[in-house]
Amino acid sequence: MLAKAIKAFLIVLLFQLPGPPAAGAEADPFLTLDEELQAVADARAEAVNSRDRAAFLRSVDPSSPEYRSRQADWFDSLTSTPVVDYSLTVDFDLYGSHARAQDRERYGAPVIVTSVEQRFAFEGYQEEPALSELMVTFVKREAGWVFASDSDLDDLGFFSERYPWDFGPVQVSTSASFIILSHPSQAEFAAALLPLAEAAIPQVDAIWLKPWTKKIPIIVPSNSDELAKILATTIDVSKFVAFAVRGVDNEEDWEFTPRFIIINRERFDRYSPELRQSIFAHELLHIATAEYLGPFTSVWIEEGLGRLAETPRPGDAQFFQRRVQSGRFDDRIPDDLEFVSGSATDIFAVYQESQSVVAYLQKRFGTEKLNDFYVRLGEARNEIGTMHFHVDQAMREVLLISFEDFQRDWVQAVRNGGA
Repeated sequence: MLAKAIKAFLIVLLFQLPGPPAAGAEADPFLTLDEELQAVADARAEAVNSRDRAAFLRSVDPSSPEYRSRQADWFDSLTSTPVVDYSLTVDFDLYGSHARAQDRERYGAPVIVTSVEQRFAFEGYQEEPALSELMVTFVKREAGWVFASDSDLDDLGFFSERYPWDFGPVQVSTSASFIILSHPSQAEFAAALLPLAEAAIPQVDAIWLKPWTKKIPIIVPSNSDELAKILATTIDVSKFVAFAVRGVDNEEDWEFTPRFIIINRERFDRYSPELRQSIFAHELLHIATAEYLGPFTSVWIEEGLGRLAETPRPGDAQFFQRRVQSGRFDDRIPDDLEFVSGSATDIFAVYQESQSVVAYLQKRFGTEKLNDFYVRLGEARNEIGTMHFHVDQAMREVLLISFEDFQRDWVQAVRNGGA
């Protein structure tokens, strides 16, 4: 889930605004409310940074002992990690309030349910803070506004993004480039991943020549249910091996921020050490390109690069090659939708097809030009035009060829066995 994903919804303002200002005074009730909510968010964040448990609990609803207990455990788990630069920003302008009648009845007080931007980093392992979104319930008690929940909108599909410390104690393992966050029950497995991840870095460097961050957090959830909650998704995550999760700050010109690699142990365990290293190379490639990614970057480019870093050996595209031999090749570069629809075999073949496209581009124009094309395409952020238009423009400027001509040449190379 992108931290600032655009969602379709009906905004209903159901909260109680502060009372009218005194006669002769001018006040903006929305601004006042926003400032009050931000003040409690700032105090909560400062308590995390200073490891002040008592101050943190002052930001929590005092009328719910069960919630306060869970929050105390959350604080202990988070602050057991080297987390720094923790901040919370109330984004009341983004959605307004989603508070419903049932929320006011439950809490028996004025209620606001709104978006809160969460940022944090792990000391020594992130150059830029991770960015994620919480859907926070604020309740106004006698002493002021407090945090009362961040899951009240789960039934509507507005999930707060989760991390290992939301589910229990956290174990930390580190190497030169990686910090792995897991639960104690996964600690031995997690620590064994470090040398594989380190060994995958040269595979990425061979494909991606631009500077990229090499201080990366890895998350190892305990099971598929926890994994789905961390990804804030309802899809069946048990089919996937690993994820490279990135945030996007659309208030900063759609800047994509590197975040985490997440491992699904239930599937990852099935592979040999060599293939595990290849999986790391694929996901690391996505982390490496995050700084240069743009909203018009096609999936075939992104996944083709990942496959190229993962397995550059000839013969590793047998599913796609069988498609060509059986007459199922449609003579075009795959659309984004094909990477998420169809059977598992069809999707895997499309990934191999994207590898064929990018490998042909690399062979014809060179690795440096491949990188330059990706960067140029990512520079298009708020411009008008379709994805196809921007891919074509980037190809014309960097590779001196139109998309249609490149696609035609690649198809011919595929048909002739040269791609």
